[in-house]
Amino acid sequence: MTPTEKPTENQTQNQRLKKAEKKPPSRPTLRDVAREAGLSVTQTSRALNDHSDVAKQTKRRAVEAADRLGYTPNLAARRLKMPDARTQSIGLVLDTSSQRFSDPFLGDLLTAIVEEASANGFELQLSAPSGGDDVVDAYKQAIKQKRVDGFIVLRVTNDDPRLRFLVEHSIPLVTFGCIDDAHPYPVVRETDDCFQPAIDHLVELGHSSIGCIYVPLGYGISDHRLRSFHRALAAHGLEAKPEHVGGAGFHEEVGYEVANRIFASEEPPTAIMAFNDLLAFGALQAAKDHGRSVPDDMSIVGVDDVMASRFLKPALTSMRYSATEIGHHLVRQLLGALDEPTANGEVTVRPALVIRESTAPPPKPH
Repeated sequence: MTPTEKPTENQTQNQRLKKAEKKPPSRPTLRDVAREAGLSVTQTSRALNDHSDVAKQTKRRAVEAADRLGYTPNLAARRLKMPDARTQSIGLVLDTSSQRFSDPFLGDLLTAIVEEASANGFELQLSAPSGGDDVVDAYKQAIKQKRVDGFIVLRVTNDDPRLRFLVEHSIPLVTFGCIDDAHPYPVVRETDDCFQPAIDHLVELGHSSIGCIYVPLGYGISDHRLRSFHRALAAHGLEAKPEHVGGAGFHEEVGYEVANRIFASEEPPTAIMAFNDLLAFGALQAAKDHGRSVPDDMSIVGVDDVMASRFLKPALTSMRYSATEIGHHLVRQLLGALDEPTANGEVTVRPALVIRESTAPPPKPH
């Protein structure tokens, strides 16, 4: 069609359809809620913000309409217009199906978050809904009740509904770990070569058969560590046998169960890399129950270097992550996102290998 020709009716209709297809679904606005409730926009806004001069019946109509439409306020836009509207609180919702308050690394991380938040005039609002609750509901309630300014999200997963909800509603957030490089929010994550020092250490000792016990796949941190484990082996021309690799949880009982399966394989490895210290604790007990001496018959390495690692017999070789450093980075990144909602920076943390008594050269073949 030349510049002087007019589009036909069919061409015009096709163009309209294409535009409609490209247009992303819009989330409900305050005007939509007002229309649904049969109120003015001003009445609706004042009702949803719980102004004392608004009748209870009016508030109820506005709230019920908002609930029917799935409306939540755009807090990021509100804060840009009214910085004084901040609560000076940051939120963290624990997934109790995978996280325990008794987990030593988590305890240290929470302490660091509280310290850094307090130093910046903020407080931490911590919630731990029961495992059967909707994972997103706690976020919805905190936003609806305007309790927090943004969220720290731990243990992100593939297609994480929490991230999807927060991004769709323009809520500031920061994550520890990430699924891919295309994240529209700030993250704190491990370096790509995070396991290289541990594998280098085992190879230098003479190990060529190395297995691993991972935390559940589908979590960003697990997938990242598993890739790092395989890359570190490949750098030495090594590859882990499928029967020497496994995992299904975060705690000691899983480490014990998976290590038992590895020890029962036809040719067990001479070293195991556990993706956290709790899994390593379970593997140590499994080795003992199988009559294998650590480190004479089997070397074991953990991750996190929690306090208990140094008091075991044998004391555990571990990759040390500073919970204090990670917690401080998470808070600083989130506070930056409060001032600049489009921030999507990235901070990487590198572990340090702490060599103790649980690693040694492999046994000599008989």
